[in-house]
Amino acid sequence: MFGDYRMMLENENLDILEVTTHNRYHAEISITALEKGIHVGREA
Repeated sequence: MFGDYRMMLENENLDILEVTTHNRYHAEISITALEKGIHVGREA
């Protein structure tokens, strides 16, 4: 369990990330993951 998504992105070998947070956080989390080469899905 991670208290911060950035720690998870740094410490896990992810191929895909599903973003299910409040809409106001979608862009920040998605962009951070995409910059690391992780495929991103999110709720609309």
